[in-house]
Amino acid sequence: MENLIEVKGLSKSYPSFDLQSLSFTMPAGSIMGLIGQNGSGKTTTIKLLLNLIRRGQGTIKILGLDSVQEEMKIKDQIGIVLDEPPFPGRLTLKQIAYIVSGHYSRWNQREFSSCVERFALPLDKKFEALSTGTKAKFSLAIALSHGAKLLILDEPTAGLDPIVREEILSMLFEVVEQEDQGVLFSSHITSDLEKVADYITFIHDGRLVFQSTKDALMEQYRIVKGPRKDLPRLKGKIYSYREVPFGFEALTTDAEAIRKLNHQAFHIERATIDDIMLYHIKGELL
Repeated sequence: MENLIEVKGLSKSYPSFDLQSLSFTMPAGSIMGLIGQNGSGKTTTIKLLLNLIRRGQGTIKILGLDSVQEEMKIKDQIGIVLDEPPFPGRLTLKQIAYIVSGHYSRWNQREFSSCVERFALPLDKKFEALSTGTKAKFSLAIALSHGAKLLILDEPTAGLDPIVREEILSMLFEVVEQEDQGVLFSSHITSDLEKVADYITFIHDGRLVFQSTKDALMEQYRIVKGPRKDLPRLKGKIYSYREVPFGFEALTTDAEAIRKLNHQAFHIERATIDDIMLYHIKGELL
C-alpha cells in the first residue's frame, strides 16, 4: 500500500469557520505531523478522517478504503488516541480493556499485557482516578493492541511531562518500523514533531499552507537577524519579518543570496518548526 491516507478537496463549513478544499497524502511507513494554531482546522480534519462529523465536499481514503462506505472495516484497522479519551470514568482499566477488546477482530491480549507492563498501568484503578499521563498511556496501549495499521493521534502528549512524552514518542518509532504502518500525529508541541515526524502538514484558517518532508523544511528555511536599517536590503529575499527590540528577524528560503551580500550585520541560523509557523501566520511582508 503506497498511501495510508488520501484526502482530496475536503471541505467542511461552520457558521464561523470553513475548512476549504484540503488535500494531502500520507505514505505508509511514516509519521506525519499535523500542525497549526488553535482553530486552524486540525481537530476538524481528524474528526472528518474518523467520520465523526459529516463532510461538505471531498473524498477520504484510509488504508485504500472509502472512509464512509467502509467505515467499520477501517476502524477495525486503526488506533485512535484523542486529547480527551472517551472511556467511561467509573470503569477500571481492566473493565474498559475487556469491553474494547470485543470490538476488534485482531485484539491481541499478549500485546496489551506487554503495554500494561511497559507503562506500569494500574488495571484495577478507575479511569477517572488516573493522571493525565497515565490516561494517555492507557489510550495508546489500547490503540497498539489490535494490530492497527494506522494510528491517529490528536494532541496525545499535551500536558504530559517530558519523561512520559519521550516514552510515547519512542513507541511511535517502533510502530513505523513496520513499513506498512504509520502515524498521523496532531500536536502543538512542535519539538516532539521535530524528533519523530517524517512529514509535516501545516493548516492555517482552514487551508493547507504546505505539506513537506520535515528534512526538506529544516534544510530550506532559515532565520536571518540584523539591524532594522539593513532590512530594506533583503527585499525579495525573505518570506516575512518581525521587528524586535534590537532590529529585525525574518524567515528566508534564500540564505545563500543573503550570504552573498557579504554584510557582517546579518546573522543566519536554522529555523525551527515553530519559527516557520510563526512567520507564516504573524510575519509582515517587506
